[in-house]
Amino acid sequence: IFLFSAIAFSMCHCFNKNSFYVYENGITSMNLSKQADVINARASRTTHPKTLGLLLKFYKLLNPSINIIAPYYNQTKAEIMVMFRKYNAMNLIASSVSCSSSRKRPEQSTHCGCCSQCIDRRFSLYAAELNDYDAEYTNDFIHSFPDNDNKETKQRIYITMRLANLEDISTQEAFVSKYPDDVTALIAYWQGSNADDKLDEIYNLVCRYGKSVMMAATRMR
Repeated sequence: IFLFSAIAFSMCHCFNKNSFYVYENGITSMNLSKQADVINARASRTTHPKTLGLLLKFYKLLNPSINIIAPYYNQTKAEIMVMFRKYNAMNLIASSVSCSSSRKRPEQSTHCGCCSQCIDRRFSLYAAELNDYDAEYTNDFIHSFPDNDNKETKQRIYITMRLANLEDISTQEAFVSKYPDDVTALIAYWQGSNADDKLDEIYNLVCRYGKSVMMAATRMR
């Protein structure tokens, strides 16, 4: 994100612009520490509110008027997918690429179907009832669930379902108790001025995400 944002900042400087956009849904951006083995190197914080906040602080040393806009910071991926229907642009879905392991896939498929981005994409499209417009996947976990040779994919699906079920976080207090460091960092850099309102927005986003995943799972079955 430093490289890409630096390029964007340079372009803004060249063309006398004072803002650039970073597009990512809120759940992926906050990237809660779902379990121990995804913390640190395996857990991306590329578009985390704290990351963008610190980058903005740095760029303002060079241009006090610069701003980084994250328009989807408080939306789930499924809520963003609905916009394709709103603008009658469903045909664009198949041509978009979400896969984070595309270099490993066969030529005939645009998505591996195993990485966390592919899994999130499938759940969001099923939740938005737009799965018929989706791209092709090398591995289809809906019609052929991963066997024991593909434990990482099974684990990613398992983690997704655990978070969606609001496991151990059925109340806002439990959410704060389970993710104290995550919540502290989010509130410090979340848009707005009132900490209680920020927490309400963050927890509501997680709950909406959970509902969308469970809705998608029902449709998949």
